[in-house]
Amino acid sequence: MSEDLKYAISQNNLKKIQEILCTTNVDLNRKYSKYRPLLQACVKGSPVIVGALVKAGANVNIKVHYDYIELRSPLNGEIGRHGIQTVTPLILGVVDRNLELVKKLLQDCGADVNATNEAGTAPLHCIPTNRVDTHTRRGLTAKAQVKQEIAELLLKAGAEVNALDGKGQTPLHRAVIAKDLVFTNLLLKAGADVNLSDGERKTPLHRTVTANHLESTQILLENGARVDIADRDGSTALHIAARALDRQLCQLLIRHEGGKTAVNHTARDGATPLHVAIESINVYYTMMYTSEERMSVVQLLIDNGADLTSQKHGLTPLHLAAEDKPLDIVKMLVEAGADIRAEALKTGLTPLDMAKHTKKQDVVDYLVARAEKDNEEGGRPKRDPPSVEPRQTDTPVEETVEGAVGGIQKLDIKDEDKGTYPVVAGALVKAGANVNIRVKLHSIHFRLRELGVSVTMYENLCQAVGGMYGTVTPLIIGVVDRNVELVRKLLQDCGADANATNEAGLTPLHCIPTNKKDERLPASAHVKQEIADLLLKAGAQVNACDSKAETPLHCAAMAKDPVSTRIFLQNGATVDIVNSEGSTPLHTACQAKVDSRCNITGMYYPDTNQIQNIAAVVKLLVDNRANLSSQKHGLTPLHLAAEVGYLNVVKVLVRAGADINTKAPVTDLTPLDMAVHARKQDVVNYLVTEAAERRRRLQVTKKRTKERQRPKRDSSSVEQAEDNNMSSQQTVTPVEETVEGAVGGIQQLDIRDEDSGDKE
Repeated sequence: MSEDLKYAISQNNLKKIQEILCTTNVDLNRKYSKYRPLLQACVKGSPVIVGALVKAGANVNIKVHYDYIELRSPLNGEIGRHGIQTVTPLILGVVDRNLELVKKLLQDCGADVNATNEAGTAPLHCIPTNRVDTHTRRGLTAKAQVKQEIAELLLKAGAEVNALDGKGQTPLHRAVIAKDLVFTNLLLKAGADVNLSDGERKTPLHRTVTANHLESTQILLENGARVDIADRDGSTALHIAARALDRQLCQLLIRHEGGKTAVNHTARDGATPLHVAIESINVYYTMMYTSEERMSVVQLLIDNGADLTSQKHGLTPLHLAAEDKPLDIVKMLVEAGADIRAEALKTGLTPLDMAKHTKKQDVVDYLVARAEKDNEEGGRPKRDPPSVEPRQTDTPVEETVEGAVGGIQKLDIKDEDKGTYPVVAGALVKAGANVNIRVKLHSIHFRLRELGVSVTMYENLCQAVGGMYGTVTPLIIGVVDRNVELVRKLLQDCGADANATNEAGLTPLHCIPTNKKDERLPASAHVKQEIADLLLKAGAQVNACDSKAETPLHCAAMAKDPVSTRIFLQNGATVDIVNSEGSTPLHTACQAKVDSRCNITGMYYPDTNQIQNIAAVVKLLVDNRANLSSQKHGLTPLHLAAEVGYLNVVKVLVRAGADINTKAPVTDLTPLDMAVHARKQDVVNYLVTEAAERRRRLQVTKKRTKERQRPKRDSSSVEQAEDNNMSSQQTVTPVEETVEGAVGGIQQLDIRDEDSGDKE
């Protein structure tokens, strides 16, 4: 039977509805297949049927969840737009703009004008709308006359003009949010409280300024709206207008009573309207406003007495402008009297620090020039300049700038990586951070993205300190990252210990060497030199030993780094110092191995560039009088180089005078034995040839000595003897060489046999 009633209501068949109600016992307040008869009648919009159902016992104030109503009409979208979860018959009539239905429910059916849904929404809350609906079906429009008549009906019936919904909003809040001027005026005439705050402590003035509606703002101000009321975050309406960079709204609010006070009102975070206006000047607003429009709001606030020294989290408006805002804003603040040397709380950051941090070169240049002008005019700096040394470089992307209060330093503005900043590091140390703190790398392994650490940076740190379980200090991070400015800041301004070690005893100087190519730093040799100079000037010990008794020179040799090797040697590194294994830097370099490269055919071969680097390191050590006869477990550098098999390295040692026939204690192994065992044919050939050549030269020298002691003979006979001697030393096959054995005598050596290394 419920389906019959539902069908009759949907067809507006009043006669059939009368018949059903008289012949059946229907519970009009029961849910039938997700619908209630009275709500279904309200949706159809027939006041007569609604009245009949109420008379027959339907609850005129019934609340039904929106999903339980089958709304196949434009009213569907209107209900959803209002965000209504549950409805009453009167709410449906108001939202549907059905004046006759509202009259019927209020005057004939006794509907409660203040009955709310489960969210606390009253019928009066549902009147405002900024929707322009052209649908022609009965009354679903937003015409001012219809809204006004419905509102007057509700108010006349006793609707509470300051009723609060679930968000604490009054109908006036809803009206200004919807920019509904007709309803706004009607509510104000009915006595709506213009300064009543909602759940976020926002007044209707906050809401209308947020909506950027000048007319509603004007109406509220004329009716006593207070400009100095703050919301939950401590923001006034002027804060909101300044954030939107709306000059007209700002001007209207400032001119109103209490507006001058609001200019310097601080929010909970310390922000004034000037702070929020400057912060809002970003790329988004740059696209919306011209430069003059952006500047006009800032200039308006300044002209009306905005405090240029007020601080938000310790930062003045000039700090914020210098960080990433256009230069014209910075100029405006400075010309208005902003202090370019103002220091932030705890960190001591200046506006120049902010500009350097984000590499705003035009702002840096302006602030430096302004500081020079102030100093020439007799101004005294408020803090001592940091001790900074000029950098000598040919790099065209480096600009010379003056420090915060004087002193010349170089600022490299090429690197756009924002992973490590000298300014930030300095600020944290100033605020109490331990500049020599140690951190384990594995503790950040799974937090690289969160901490802003690149994978390459993490891998470089692991390589420098011996794996992910090593520890780093801030200075070690700066050295490994090749960040000269960060190293300079930590050493000169933050007081970092140049000899502070990690848990493995590595100092920052140990971490300079690397053979890793850094794409960000094409001039890596120059950068290493700068960092080394900074560390050494700060007192870094060039012969400092880590837990393995290795010095920075050992690390340079191990890393196959000729640049670092040269730097350390020039600064007094001990060339023959030994580590805990008995290795000198020369031993370390000679036993270094290189990476393998794969060519297009899929075959692997040693990296020739790294071999050249090893040879260069060995040459530097030898030229600085490294002991060629020093032994590690009885093996000289030539023993180790012959075994590794890099011919260029062997040649450097031999040409420097290394003894190719030297014998290891106990085993009597020679460098040739090491090369044979490792099957390094080119090294074997070279050593054999070199041994023969040395023997030949020795014999010639001996003969010439004897000739000087004997009477002169015919020169042709001497030459003939020499030729015979040389011919007797010719080899028969290219792979068999007659060589002097490890203990003397002659032996035949054929290393083509795969197993010859073991037999030997």
